[in-house]
Amino acid sequence: MLLWVLCLCTVVEGGVGNASVVAQTRTPATDQPLSAAQLDLNSRCTGRCVSEVCYLPDENDCRNFIVCERDARGRYFANLLACAFGTYWAGLQRQRKITCDLPENVICNINYCAGKVVGEKYDHYDGNCKTYWECTPKGPKPFCCRDGFRYDATTKDCVVDVAGTCNHVCPIKIDACMQLGQSSEFLNDGNCRTYWNCEDRRPHPVCCPDGQGYDIQANRCVPNVGCRDQCPREYMPDNCLQQGVEKYNIHDSHCRTYMRCNAQDGDERWCCPSGEYFNTATQICEIMQADSTNVCDDVCPLGYKEFCPLRASTTNSSTYMVMIGGVEVSMPCAPGTLFDFNKCGCAVKVANAPDNSCNMEIDILFDSPQMIRRGSQDNVEIIRNGIVEEGATLNGRSPFRFNGNLRFRTPFGQQQYDHVYASVIFLPETSATSRQVLISNCMNMELGGPTMDLALLNGEVVLTVVTNHLLASNSTGSKVLKLPYDVNIWQVVTFMYDGENLHMAVEGQGPAKYASVPVTGGITVAAEGLDFGGCPPMQTTSNDGFIGQMAKLMFSKCLKKEWVDNFFTIVRVAAVPAGSGLANAGGLAGWLAGWLAGWLAGGLAE
Repeated sequence: MLLWVLCLCTVVEGGVGNASVVAQTRTPATDQPLSAAQLDLNSRCTGRCVSEVCYLPDENDCRNFIVCERDARGRYFANLLACAFGTYWAGLQRQRKITCDLPENVICNINYCAGKVVGEKYDHYDGNCKTYWECTPKGPKPFCCRDGFRYDATTKDCVVDVAGTCNHVCPIKIDACMQLGQSSEFLNDGNCRTYWNCEDRRPHPVCCPDGQGYDIQANRCVPNVGCRDQCPREYMPDNCLQQGVEKYNIHDSHCRTYMRCNAQDGDERWCCPSGEYFNTATQICEIMQADSTNVCDDVCPLGYKEFCPLRASTTNSSTYMVMIGGVEVSMPCAPGTLFDFNKCGCAVKVANAPDNSCNMEIDILFDSPQMIRRGSQDNVEIIRNGIVEEGATLNGRSPFRFNGNLRFRTPFGQQQYDHVYASVIFLPETSATSRQVLISNCMNMELGGPTMDLALLNGEVVLTVVTNHLLASNSTGSKVLKLPYDVNIWQVVTFMYDGENLHMAVEGQGPAKYASVPVTGGITVAAEGLDFGGCPPMQTTSNDGFIGQMAKLMFSKCLKKEWVDNFFTIVRVAAVPAGSGLANAGGLAGWLAGWLAGWLAGGLAE
């Protein structure tokens, strides 16, 4: 059973945060009786889902969604899951992404502010003592109480956390010291005199003068005769001038945090690696022992720099060292890159290095009864539905014949295609009075239909693409290219999307046909698989299977320069065609014959 992993990004006021929720479905291992609530939830999947895993909205709460997973017996088990705080289930309404999104980007039929006035707050009920929603003229918006406060459901407001027990992290927290104009920020260390000095957006811990305390509402030091806490020695201005002091402790609730002295740019906030704590005596990060009396929450707060767990190799700059199971192991960088410790990754590009970052992911030669696979994803399972028929022999090989009921699917766990290259060598047997799919992501009609679809219809190859930019601009939502094809003739259809233009060419007898149209944005595929030869029967209202023969199929979610150069050399147009329309690129009949002969004959023998 294939399980897709769904990342639901947390929304931040003014941006998108890096917190995420990972939703994983599960199916009961036994046939134990299910509760009435679970049976009701499972019933929502029936008749609406056709794939192994599908995602549905929760009609009772826009902040939730339902994941339906099909077991080996064809039954669906549903899980009710929550979106990340501050988001609603989007479900392809606008972005064509199976994900949660900002409330303003989602059509929610539930009015959470009904009966409330503008400015009124209400609880999120997620167990976090800081989170709440507030009704605004534009609808509900997510907020968090600032450090030192907690949300009180009785008063419906943020109140001072007198007991000091609200230590939850705000899911949409903004590092206040990183905001322009912020001079100081509360430091939650239990000391009434300490605070963060945000000068030049280089936060460092300091203390209010004797007789004063930090007022978390006024964001400044104020007279406070009751504040008698001592200022930690580490927070003194001359601390880093002491001999041997390179790092110092932060007296907060996090055992991983510390400050690193930096006389030139200002002291820096750092975290030890996960599983380690900052030893104030040795000034180094040490592994937390199982019998240690220290309690480590293993949290690195927002805005802190994290220690790089990788080490540069002393013998080869294109490799790095990493600890795996207590053993240091050498790992290679991607071809054409070198390791950079300051960026904690292989971030240095080698000049004039060959580009090996993009490879043809699916590269299939159909030679009945086998598929000869040479793509970088040749180990990914391809699921067949239907019986393979042997086509007419072509250069000593037997292409697959598709009878309208033969379909293949391969999974791609990806939300969006930013670039695409695809090519099919095929022989159509009909003029396709109804749609016949060559390649499609065949998205569930419940979720809006395919967003990338190459099909035959009424004597034409029809390429349809939907991008998030098209949907956001309230346009028709798709771009379509059409080119005529010939029946009972071997030909090649190739299409490319480079993020700015969509291109397609059909090469057969006579002049090749070419069309292009400007379009931007990502092609959202919502973690659906790639289908060729037709869509699963339950995902379409009619049979859309291809009728004809297929000799070769290639597909990649990236573009390699040589593929692009080849394409435009073949169609004999400029590399970035202006505008859209149909153009002839003659003189390709001989090229196609030679290409087929070379590709399908001995050059591809195993």
